[in-house]
Parts: sequence; C-alpha cells; structure tokens
Amino acid sequence: MSVNLYEDNKKIKIIGIDSLEDSLKVIYGEGGYLYHFDDETFVYKEGLGDMEVVSNVPTKPIEMERIDDPVEEMRNLGVTFEFIDISLPENSRYRITAST
Repeated sequence: MSVNLYEDNKKIKIIGIDSLEDSLKVIYGEGGYLYHFDDETFVYKEGLGDMEVVSNVPTKPIEMERIDDPVEEMRNLGVTFEFIDISLPENSRYRITAST
C-alpha cells in the first residue's frame, strides 16, 4: 500500500491479490484505535522523514477513539482506492522478487 502524504488527494493505492475488498480486509482487519496526542512534546529529529516526529518523553494520548470500520470511515471522508492486482501479468513490475 502506498499513500502520498505530500498531497491531499484522498487516493490510496492498494497493491494486492484477487480483489480490493479482500486486500482491504487484510490491511485494516476488524478496525482499531486512533490516538490523539498533544503536539507540544513531539519534535523533528535528524534522520526522520519530512513528516515524522518523535517525543523525547513518555506521553499518553489525550483522546483514544475506536474505529470499527476504517474503510467505511475513509470512504465517508471521500477517500478513493485504486487496486492493482499483482497476480496479473501486466502488473508484474509491482512484485518483489528474490535476487538469484
């Protein structure tokens, strides 16, 4: 899966096998939690990506939210999914192969 964090285009590319729905189920499963943190304790450090930060002290979330169906939530927000089936010959460039 790839997500471009530099553009807010609300498109997620899913690279999987068989179907988009099967792949989304594997990736997002039965939901999970979204944690909200106070941004005052987070700082950028050399070696992190452009959009990554770290906290130097233990920190607790200020809010924790259960997301039962992340895919439905994303779709409600206008996110679209592009599916690439790597089992198809025309998508072989997306496969990871072992070096011989």
